[in-house]
Amino acid sequence: MSKRIKILLALFFIFSIVFANTSSASQDPGPEKVQQAITNQIKLIEKWGKDPAIIKSITSQNKKKVTLSEIQAIDKTWMAATGINDFMKNLMSNLSAQRLKRLARSHLYAEVFVMDDQGALVAMTKKTSDYWQGDEAKWKKAFNDGKGATFVDLPQYDKSTDSILVQVSLPIKNTSGAAIGTITVGLNIDRLKNTIK
Repeated sequence: MSKRIKILLALFFIFSIVFANTSSASQDPGPEKVQQAITNQIKLIEKWGKDPAIIKSITSQNKKKVTLSEIQAIDKTWMAATGINDFMKNLMSNLSAQRLKRLARSHLYAEVFVMDDQGALVAMTKKTSDYWQGDEAKWKKAFNDGKGATFVDLPQYDKSTDSILVQVSLPIKNTSGAAIGTITVGLNIDRLKNTIK
């Protein structure tokens, strides 16, 4: 396990203590066990990132060479939209999205989305707040200038699900080991705790 992941999991340990009042002491499995459960999830998500359908979708989008200004224009329209338009529906129903939905059938996963080499969405299981993720830590740290790295964000309260989520982001690499995109999974911490014995 890298030093960065150890530090992030240590921070998560502290954060878990702060939110310990969300469940009773007798039911809380403890931060150490939650950390281990997240580590296990990271290993699983790494396998998802090797799925041929997902790699193919990212590679195809990268080849289009869409400019950053075009991506940002789409992002602006995305954030101004109410509801789900046809463009968003496509990202939720394309082959890569279908594969993500099959992989992430568990109630543990609040959301899963895949991004290209600029941070633009390729596929998602539910609508995200914005289209371009390239200016956010989850993409920047996971893509890591093409070198790739695992990034575990600090848990945050998610109003839409009334639960605490932690986003786990990993690189998706080509056969040469270079990052071609990233995947982010939103884990429901309360539900994850309930699976720990």
